[in-house]
Amino acid sequence: MLIRLASMLLLTALLSGCGSMWQWVLTDQEKRRLRVAAEDAAACQLSRAAQTPMLYQELYQWRGGFCERVEVRNEVLFERQQDRVQVQLYGDRFCRQPLPYRLTHYYEFCSDYAQSGRLGDASDLDGEPAPWTLDPASRLALPVEPLWFNHQPYMQRYRYVTRQVGETRRLPVDTELYLRRGSGECALEMRVFKRHPQAAGLKPLILFHSGGLQQRGLHSLALQSQVSLYTDQGFLVFMPFLRTLGDGDGPVECRDSDWAGVKADADSALQWVRRHASALGGNGDRPALMGAGSGGLLAGWLSLQRADQVAGTLLLYPFVDSADLLGMIKHGQYRESKGVKLLQLLTGRQDLDRLSPTDPLILDTSLAAQAGRLPSAGRPPLRIIHGERDRRIPLRQSQRLCQAWQPAGCQEGQLIRIAEAGYQLDYCLLGVDCPAGDADSRQQVREALQQARRWLMEVE
Repeated sequence: MLIRLASMLLLTALLSGCGSMWQWVLTDQEKRRLRVAAEDAAACQLSRAAQTPMLYQELYQWRGGFCERVEVRNEVLFERQQDRVQVQLYGDRFCRQPLPYRLTHYYEFCSDYAQSGRLGDASDLDGEPAPWTLDPASRLALPVEPLWFNHQPYMQRYRYVTRQVGETRRLPVDTELYLRRGSGECALEMRVFKRHPQAAGLKPLILFHSGGLQQRGLHSLALQSQVSLYTDQGFLVFMPFLRTLGDGDGPVECRDSDWAGVKADADSALQWVRRHASALGGNGDRPALMGAGSGGLLAGWLSLQRADQVAGTLLLYPFVDSADLLGMIKHGQYRESKGVKLLQLLTGRQDLDRLSPTDPLILDTSLAAQAGRLPSAGRPPLRIIHGERDRRIPLRQSQRLCQAWQPAGCQEGQLIRIAEAGYQLDYCLLGVDCPAGDADSRQQVREALQQARRWLMEVE
């Protein structure tokens, strides 16, 4: 990706020799985190050049006896219009519908994404949501589909669940000691997106980002860059952050989780959306789901285990079959390091050759076999888009799930295969990295994604 490559140039200059003291005083893990933070910070600052000049729904303020439009995205103009004093803003041109709004400065946006301990942390929210804002991530020109003429969505942050985290240790004298991890609480954030804060009658949709159930940073940022494609078509979009596996992103309290914890968070996110969708402008309590990569495992698992609570499911290049991937690894048919690492993190086992395909964790993350065991009646409709050149997540993952979803097997139009596309086919930076393939293949991907969104809007 362009921002990633450019950031590496700055990172080299930042962390080159020159007698840097950090080389001597930091542990290897701290050095790695410093490199990653500096890389992400540099990438974020460079991302200003990738901002698309999108439209946005206007807000207003009462000033001098008139209800006048406010420039809510330009930092200089916003502060000048507000006279550097926080005043009440309104969502209508008659200044009758007040709403809370706060401008997000670009340095604040970059700080959140560069510091892995801050992104997705809702510990600053206690009962009340954050004000509405226009987050710069939704203007990044990362999707294979153009964002020109789209409306930048408004975003609001909520705390959707708080987990008590720690461990119990047995002492030699037959007593137990409970040790908190960090503060002892993992406060998970839900991001809500709408074309206008006061819009109603919208279709609820939950997005689960990729990242190997470990990374938040650029994966959540990339997914957020696509949100306007959904909100402009009438979706009320929810994007939850979950606990992460191993030494992943997020606050220390939210790291080093396991599959049981991650799927519990996904389930909590679904229940939170069902309770709050109507109040936030949704038209029902059965949201649609979309999951990309490892996010597809979460969306697929919920669609099977909470079938009556899901309207429909769209999966993009999903990882959904641990048993099949384990078999490929054991037979030397799969060597992609990130896929191997995900399976190791899920199972807590480094030596996968000795792992049984009947291990409970393998069974619970093998959705094709799970679909064959569970009742198919009432199962939500499914659509999958997958590139045939995807080496990270083999196409057969989607083929097996599609075949098992209904007794009649995979139906026409249910699995859309893009011959020349690879992993992360929904993103494209021309001249740098475009997994969607050549011009003809990119057009096929765009049409498949557009049709999938229309399909999602229709499912009930």
